[in-house]
Amino acid sequence: MPRRQTDLSLPAQAVHLRSNGIEFLSTEEIPVYKELLVDIHCPDRKGTVQCQGMVARCVGNRHNGYVVCIYFTSMAPEMMSRIQDLLQDQPATL
Repeated sequence: MPRRQTDLSLPAQAVHLRSNGIEFLSTEEIPVYKELLVDIHCPDRKGTVQCQGMVARCVGNRHNGYVVCIYFTSMAPEMMSRIQDLLQDQPATL
């Protein structure tokens, strides 16, 4: 079966980064338990953090969008350190 690749580019304001995953709003429904490769681009640091993850939740509808929650399943220790740095730079949310 061929692999399907979808590129979804989101502004930083549309993404909420967590220490163990990421949440974002999508126009497409993404099946729960789907494994994904996520590239988090850090323009100010001129780098990319690449993580594997699994969709744990996708709720919403096609009119308002879907809130997608992905948990990281595989990440090298140096990438985890970079994620922690990004979390510190992320604006606080209520």
